Amino acid sequence: MVKIITGILFIIGCALFGYYIWNDLSSVAPSPISPTPTSTPVSVIGVETTGTSPKGTAQPPNTSVPIPDLNRPIDFSGATMSLNIQKKARESVLSLESALKGNSDDFGSWIDLGLERSSYGDYEGARQAWEYASAIRPKNSVSFGNLGFLYGYQLHDSVKAEKNYLQAIGNDAALSYLYLQTSEFYRDVLKDTAKAKGILQQGLIRLPNSPELQSALNALSSTH
Repeated sequence: MVKIITGILFIIGCALFGYYIWNDLSSVAPSPISPTPTSTPVSVIGVETTGTSPKGTAQPPNTSVPIPDLNRPIDFSGATMSLNIQKKARESVLSLESALKGNSDDFGSWIDLGLERSSYGDYEGARQAWEYASAIRPKNSVSFGNLGFLYGYQLHDSVKAEKNYLQAIGNDAALSYLYLQTSEFYRDVLKDTAKAKGILQQGLIRLPNSPELQSALNALSSTH
């Protein structure tokens, strides 16, 4: 009898534990963008992007920026990717290009096309995709932040990198990861600790309760 009661209590306990774990996980809301406190390009996640920007306001295309070549050769010669990954990347690029041929106002597809091209070393192709995304959605932060990374770390144009990072922040000053990425660019590429601290301090004025920004500033202050 004691064994039976013990077994029943154990089952009830497991059920309650499982409920609390599920309840805790289900309360975590998905983020609309992939904000990571590291210098990496991001994509648009969890929002409808076809014909709209992350802010939901479509802008007329900037005709001074030509539509990128959507028949650009796919070259994996400089990439360290398995044949299976190359196959998937090729299929993804061709699918995105096909979608954009039908709708060149698809902001999300331009962002993803740039990410795919960048993944196998086609930095010029990525630049074209993200520059066009910036032209048709001048108030977004994703394409400008990605261009900041691309110019800073891969195309080695620090002037354009800084311009795009700051434009991204200007377009969406409430995203802490933009300040973190810009600070990393100042620290790692320009070797300018004063600017790296300054942009974090600017972020803390806008987001005074950000532990990520405060932690990054503390780390910079303790080493310099």
